[in-house]
Amino acid sequence: MKVSIIGTGYVGLVTAVGLSDKGHDVIGVDLRRDIVDKINSGNSPIYEVGLEEKLKNVIMSKKLIATTDLEFAITSTDITLIAVGTPNINGKIDLSQVKSISSAIGQCLKTKSSFHSVVLKSTALPGTTKNIIMPLVIKGSNKSPNDIGFGMNPEFLREGNAVKDFFEPDRIIFGVEDERTFELLDRLYEPWVCDKLKVNTKTAEFIKYCSNSIIAAQISLVNELANLGDNIGDIDFLNVIRGVHLDKRWSPIINTNRIQPEILSYHYPGPGFGGSCFPKDLQALVEFGNTNNQPMDILSAVMKTNVRQSEKIINIINNHQVSQNIKTIAILGLAFKPNTDDVRESPAIQIVKGLVKNGYKITVSDPVALKNFLEELKNNEVIGYDKWMDAVKNTDAVIIVTGWDEYKSITPKLLKSLMTGKFIFDCRRILDKEMFTFDFKYHAIGLS
Repeated sequence: MKVSIIGTGYVGLVTAVGLSDKGHDVIGVDLRRDIVDKINSGNSPIYEVGLEEKLKNVIMSKKLIATTDLEFAITSTDITLIAVGTPNINGKIDLSQVKSISSAIGQCLKTKSSFHSVVLKSTALPGTTKNIIMPLVIKGSNKSPNDIGFGMNPEFLREGNAVKDFFEPDRIIFGVEDERTFELLDRLYEPWVCDKLKVNTKTAEFIKYCSNSIIAAQISLVNELANLGDNIGDIDFLNVIRGVHLDKRWSPIINTNRIQPEILSYHYPGPGFGGSCFPKDLQALVEFGNTNNQPMDILSAVMKTNVRQSEKIINIINNHQVSQNIKTIAILGLAFKPNTDDVRESPAIQIVKGLVKNGYKITVSDPVALKNFLEELKNNEVIGYDKWMDAVKNTDAVIIVTGWDEYKSITPKLLKSLMTGKFIFDCRRILDKEMFTFDFKYHAIGLS
C-alpha cells in the first residue's frame, strides 16, 4: 500500500519505519527541512533502540522517503496517518496541530479523484476524529463525505521499547467510521498477527486514554503505599510488593510455574511517572471529565501524588543534609525512562529544580538524554557530564533517578574512590542495598 504519515516524531517515525519495513511504500511528512534531510540520509532525529538500523534499511530500499511537500504526499498515497503533537497547554489538550493539518489535508484532496482515508494516530480525546477532523477535511476538500474515509488507529508504543512494540504488538485497534477505511487499515496491518479490534473512532480514542490512566493510577498508588511504609518504619516495600505479587490473580501459576506479567513492573516504587503521554493525558482527561459533568476525582489524586513524589525526594535530601553534610549532589539518569532521550515531564527536571532552589550544587549525567535535559532545564548552574563517573566526582550524594542498565554495575568501591560523601539515594532500587549499607548511607523509596 501507499501510505503518508504526517509528523515524524516518536510515533510518526517509528510507524513509518515499521510499515515500510513490512513492504508498504511510505512517505513521511515534516515541516522542518533539517529533520527531513536527516531522515533521508538514514539518520534518526530521535533516539530509540533499534530504530536507526531499520531506518537505514528502508531508506536504502526506497520504501520510505521524507518530504516537506504535503500535497505530494497526500496525492501519491491511499491513506494518511496523522501523527502530530497534541501537547498540554495550561491543563488542556492543544489540538492546534491536528486542526491545522486536517484543513491542509482537505485542501490537498481537492484535486484527488480517488477515495482517500484520513486516520488519526495521535492521542486525542473522544470525538476528535468525528467532530473536528472530519468537518475540517471535508470542508477543505469540497468533497462529499462518501469520497473520504476517516479512522482512528491509536498507538501503544512505549518509548525505549517502541520498535519492539510496533513489530510485536499485543493488539491493534481499528477505529473507523466507514467500511472502506476499515478495509484499508486491515490491509495495512495484514502482516501482523495479533488481536485486532474494530470499534468506532470515539471508542478507539477512549481506549488509549483508559489504558494510560489505569497504568498511571497503579504507579501513584504503589508510590503512596511505599511512602506510608517508609513512615511506619522497619519495612522494605520491595518485600511487601513481592508478597502482593504472590497472589495468583497478579502472577498466575500455570503448570506449577509462576508467570510474571509485564504489568507488574509498574508496581515498584520510584520517583513518579513522566514522559510525553501519562502527565498530559491524565490532565486532559480530568478536564474532559469536568466538561462532561463527570468529576475525575481518582485521576486528580493520581496526578497530585505524582507531583508530590519529586517533592518527597527533595525533602528526604533536606532531612539528611546536616547529618550527611550534603552540599553537592550528582543526579544520574535524566530521561523519563531508560532507553530514550525524551526528557518531557521527566521526574529529574523537578528534582533538579527543587534541589537548586534549596541551594545545592548539582551535576547531572545521562547516557543519551543529557543534551535534551540541559536545553529543557535552561540553568547554567547545573553542570552536565556525558559519563556518570565524571558527574559523581567530589560529590556528597548521588541520586539515581532513571534505571539505566549501566548504573546497575556501580559498586561501593568505585563510588568510594570518586565521591567525597557517602549518601546514595537509589530511586529505582537497581543497586544491591546489602552491598552499600556498610560504607554508605543507602536510601530508597519505601525503605525505612
